[in-house]
Amino acid sequence: YSQSLAYAGGVLVVPTRAGSIDISYDEGETFTNVAIGDATSIAGIAANSTGSEFYLLGSSEDTETRTLYLFSTTDNSVTATSQSGNYAWVGVKPGDDDFIVIAGTDSALYTTTGVNGTWQALTTTAITGEINFVGERIYLGDLYTDDLGITTTRLATNANQLAVDPNNAAVVLVGSSTGIDLSLDGGDTWSNTSAGIKGVTVNDIAQSDNKKSVWLAAQG
Repeated sequence: YSQSLAYAGGVLVVPTRAGSIDISYDEGETFTNVAIGDATSIAGIAANSTGSEFYLLGSSEDTETRTLYLFSTTDNSVTATSQSGNYAWVGVKPGDDDFIVIAGTDSALYTTTGVNGTWQALTTTAITGEINFVGERIYLGDLYTDDLGITTTRLATNANQLAVDPNNAAVVLVGSSTGIDLSLDGGDTWSNTSAGIKGVTVNDIAQSDNKKSVWLAAQG
């Protein structure tokens, strides 16, 4: 499998290294494979709130240029959108399924009118980490903006993966090549919390709606 996965509305989607996706409607007990256009690899993946639509960044051959695909779980159909470039991450704003962000070394774009709507520049800075939303704040790796890119702030630590407490935006966890760092002040100061952590490298994580299952995209 690839190094990403997504779960929403009872649907688990796991990209394969062959550029297709495996879909499960029964909490990972069984899977159905679906090809993603001409893609031979899948990078970022995200879902809307109901699990009716998943968004995937797929590339073909040995190119870094990726196309944004829409996968519909209502009929297992795959549609290529008009967006393509050196993008590696895609995110959907909680509570607003029409607000979608894609980001990567080609910078970041966003739309508030759905995947086939109008896209606008969010930042021209190259992005090297995943997308997260906390209220009106958008995290792009270790960069964040509160005003749709008019101003941006960089966290005082490197971040490959980032998680923010949805009930307290001051609590931020980041995963990097050196372990896990914790901030209790919104990213101004950091402390390392990696002591005692051993085992595989976890690249992505998803949890079922009933909280009974957790899936990891891991290696090592």
